[in-house]
Amino acid sequence: MTQLGKLAGVTQAAQEDGQTVLYSRDVAGTIGALLALADDQSVEPRNLGIRQATLEDVFLDLTGRALRD
Repeated sequence: MTQLGKLAGVTQAAQEDGQTVLYSRDVAGTIGALLALADDQSVEPRNLGIRQATLEDVFLDLTGRALRD
């Protein structure tokens, strides 16, 4: 995971629910660097997805705590 955290634009790399999640401020740069790394290591990414941060993501980032019902 150390290599992934150093990719262009990545602000954080984490394991969430058995998946590796990269947080990026430059999505295009991160995707390009990720695909180049995968090619260099002869690995094919599986189930690659991109999503915008939600209000919950921002709340968790700012407070470090989840909302309670």
